[in-house]
Amino acid sequence: MTDKKSFANKFHLWFNLIMMLLYSIIGILLLFILRFDSIPSLNTKMIGAVLLLYAAYRGYKLYKTFSVRPDTDQSHAGS
Repeated sequence: MTDKKSFANKFHLWFNLIMMLLYSIIGILLLFILRFDSIPSLNTKMIGAVLLLYAAYRGYKLYKTFSVRPDTDQSHAGS
């Protein structure tokens, strides 16, 4: 049972890291490098900025998910 949970956690971590890297690369390309004739420059810059913000948000959520210490008991936090 722990092998399946461990594999799922590792897969979740690596999948999120790869997606964050992908979003960041595409965001940087849209902001600084790629130019399209059919799309206004402001639109490509806005999409690039949104992709970079989304990558940062995914990183924050991933950090929060994996930074919770397993030895802390949250059930008695209110008392």
